[in-house]
Amino acid sequence: AGDVFNGALVVALAEGRSWKDAVEFASKAAAISVTKLGAQTSAPYLNEIITFN
Repeated sequence: AGDVFNGALVVALAEGRSWKDAVEFASKAAAISVTKLGAQTSAPYLNEIITFN
């Protein structure tokens, strides 16, 4: 989950999001990743992060 969080955080900041929005985006990505098995296969797709509540 940490790798996914860090990767998503960097992506969000590179896109120009605020720190608050970037951390929220990364938190959603990490939360999704822990619901799946495997390292690479657990990384969520962008549409999964966007639609996550």
